[in-house]
Amino acid sequence: MHVITVLILLSACVIPATLGLYEDQIGKFDWIQRGIGNVVLAEFESSSSSAETGQARRLVVATEQNVLAMFNTKNREIAWRHVFESGSLGKIETLRVRDGDASVVTGNPPLLRVFDLHTAALVRETQMMMPFKFELEYGKRLVHESDGSITVAHLTEGAVELIRFSSTSGTKMAQQHTFEPWITNTTQCELSSTVLVCADASLGLLLSLPLNKLPTNAKDQGAQFTSVSLQSVGVTVPAPPPGEVVSDCPHIPAALTIHRVHGSHQHLVLKGSSSVLLYCSAGEVTVIPGGAAGSLSTALSLTSDGVLYTVVQDRQAVRISGFSLSSGSELVSRSLSVELPAADGEAVPAVRHLSVEQYSRRGDGEIAVRAFLVMEDHSVHLLAAPGLVWSREEALASILVVEALDLPVSASAVSMHDHSLHTSGIVGSLVQRVRAQSSAVLTWLAELLEGSLSGSGTSSSSESQAVLNRDPFNQHKLLIVATASGKLFALDNWTARVVWSSYQPRVRALPTGKMLLYLQRTVAHFPHPAQMALVAMQQGNCNAVVYTFNPLTGEPMTGGLQLLPYRVSQASMLHHNDDQFVKPVMVVDTELGVHIFPPSCEASAVLPHKDVLYVTMRNTTHLSGYSLRPSKPGALSLTPVWSSYFPPGVITGVFPKRSGDRLHSSGRVMADRSVLYKYNNPNLAVVLAQGHDNVNKNVLSVYLLDLVSGAVVDWISHRFVSGPVHVVHSENWVVYTYHNDKARRHEIHSLELFEGPTQANATAFSSLASLPQAPIVERQAYILPHGVQAASHTITEKSITNKFLLLALQTGGIAQIARWLVDPRRPLSSAGPREEGLMPYAPEVPIPPTEIISYNQTLPRVTGIFTGSTGLESTCIVFVYGLDLFFSRVFPSKMFDVLKDDFDYNLISAVLIGLVVAAIVTRKFAQRKALNQLWK
Repeated sequence: MHVITVLILLSACVIPATLGLYEDQIGKFDWIQRGIGNVVLAEFESSSSSAETGQARRLVVATEQNVLAMFNTKNREIAWRHVFESGSLGKIETLRVRDGDASVVTGNPPLLRVFDLHTAALVRETQMMMPFKFELEYGKRLVHESDGSITVAHLTEGAVELIRFSSTSGTKMAQQHTFEPWITNTTQCELSSTVLVCADASLGLLLSLPLNKLPTNAKDQGAQFTSVSLQSVGVTVPAPPPGEVVSDCPHIPAALTIHRVHGSHQHLVLKGSSSVLLYCSAGEVTVIPGGAAGSLSTALSLTSDGVLYTVVQDRQAVRISGFSLSSGSELVSRSLSVELPAADGEAVPAVRHLSVEQYSRRGDGEIAVRAFLVMEDHSVHLLAAPGLVWSREEALASILVVEALDLPVSASAVSMHDHSLHTSGIVGSLVQRVRAQSSAVLTWLAELLEGSLSGSGTSSSSESQAVLNRDPFNQHKLLIVATASGKLFALDNWTARVVWSSYQPRVRALPTGKMLLYLQRTVAHFPHPAQMALVAMQQGNCNAVVYTFNPLTGEPMTGGLQLLPYRVSQASMLHHNDDQFVKPVMVVDTELGVHIFPPSCEASAVLPHKDVLYVTMRNTTHLSGYSLRPSKPGALSLTPVWSSYFPPGVITGVFPKRSGDRLHSSGRVMADRSVLYKYNNPNLAVVLAQGHDNVNKNVLSVYLLDLVSGAVVDWISHRFVSGPVHVVHSENWVVYTYHNDKARRHEIHSLELFEGPTQANATAFSSLASLPQAPIVERQAYILPHGVQAASHTITEKSITNKFLLLALQTGGIAQIARWLVDPRRPLSSAGPREEGLMPYAPEVPIPPTEIISYNQTLPRVTGIFTGSTGLESTCIVFVYGLDLFFSRVFPSKMFDVLKDDFDYNLISAVLIGLVVAAIVTRKFAQRKALNQLWK
């Protein structure tokens, strides 16, 4: 017994202390929300058998983000999901659900994968015998899976290649390559089980190629396209609006579209000014009578008993009507009418995809209908006879930009901190303070009594009210996000609840794939409301769009959605505000025209500071700097200052410092107690250029550029290096990650800049003033154990705490790495500098499991990490977005300003009471002793 006790004590001494998360803290200060992305294909489980056994409980979907998932139709939860490779390697082309399996065709070259619906296990996969196609020759690919075969069509400029594979062995069964000069990138084509159908708006023709005539050997003659005019099938091409459509815009909606009908391998819908339903059989295309009436939508679903379901929308009302193909009459008993939730006065987005399931009700045996809708704003809805069953906001899986908003203080806090009380004298201030405190206590008691009487009935209202109030430490915020679909959300960072949402159908991402979101006015300027501005691109002509709104309510403000007649070249928010506390947003168009939003800020916030305002313009290989110095009232203009070329290849990114980045300490104490001053240049930016050198090697060049003077502070070139490159730029240091192709490993490179032992200007930095010497650049590279999806750094209110790097690893974890681990001044030998906290150099950067802030949660496809400061200097909020959403808090220097959760209040209370009692007793003894001394 004594031996066991000794072993337990020794084990407790050997096990080191951990900084990881306690099990009872999981989900206390963090949350995770799973997503799947923009749904493009959907199938109910076993539609054929559901009419006999009741409604299916599972719904299988495939998304634009290359995710295959299954929903539980009872509670909208994700039963399982598979995240495939990104890009063309994992793109899901087809989806079939039958006999308890889900089969998809993915990848480049095509790969057939079959999964078990119940276990999500991979049952079988078959590789199609086809070479890999690069992006330049990839073109547009159409895939159709039928019983025993898979047909693939590759359409490039002026050519089409058709291949039929065996779905069991992957071998080629038939192949044909034909040259067709009429095929362009605007030609609309679709593949049915028997025919390849193309529609060309410029020629006004509907062309079809029968698949049953594909040659099986070199001697056979290939199939030929046959054509009919679009007018003969009852379709006219709508004329584009004058001045609206630009040919080089990628977001132009096609004037003529052709889509598959869900649930059918032989029906297509052709939509122009009107819509027609096409039937493909035996290599021929025929028009179903009645389809040219123009009432058909592109979202159609056909069931096995010949019932065609179509969607009709009227603002919030959505009606799904069923028509018999044989008789053409409407089946009223199989129709659904539902009111979808939407903001006041707003219409619901258009339906993009419709999946319908028919099943037999267990009570009376009648045929009932359920419908799964995918909207243009990427939201999904399940409808049934009573109404809306559930909804999911899958637009949150495509977030492009995030901004945090401080919440306003409560009314009681405002009254207690009212500065007007100081002018009413001591007695008046005391009376007002007592009134405010009493009002706060009465309000709290009323809320407590109301909650106890109504139970959980007022939980939602109290939660909604709590969203609009700031907590004592300013950790409760609203996360304002903009998504790729043009939908904006306000998320509660404590509960992940959607406070409000607003859909803007004309808003799309800029050519860089991002949107720009600026907080022009905070909530600190009462009675002025908070104000935000979103800068993006219009759908249809790629011109600029600026949307101004109130981030607390989501309502548009003065100006609202502004559709501008020019394109965005650059946009930024200025640091100076006008008399209404609004910081203007400056937009520079492609013709170097300068525009201010709101325009009223031009006279008070722009012109007084025009001599110190500089703009940097970027193209593929050059950066140019401009000044606003020649600007006049009502005529802002730019004059060129500098221009630089950055070899090799193409400029892939420009990374300035984050707005509001603070430097707490301007120097670094050396081992000999001298000071090495930091090079704190607020105008410094990191420029990345990627390309090839003379021997065709991958080259990454990193430039440190002053955006005001155009001077290159330093640069470094890496060979045999490929992306993706993630850059973190803060204070006087730069950290970036890349993949070393030669060593076949992931590396992280660290740079730190210093002025030297003397500081040129201790008050303010000027890019136009010459330094006594060039900045000292320390650099070092380290090895990472995993690849990186996204990178960021912690930020606090005063930047006093240590900086941590936040890396989204390809393994799915979010790692925090202390910056001193990648310090470029770490000595290579014992003879190096011996500063406090400077460890000897080690090539590997360890990432222990205790430094994974997402603990056992796996986050695939992370696109960004947002960090924000709080009222506590020790605390930094972290919001990770991508396919999933994850929120947490980190403490780079521990919680030095907050008591711990396990703080012993009883002990400290006993100690304080004891000290007070001891002070009183000793005071009595001291008084008695002094009295006795006086009597003597």
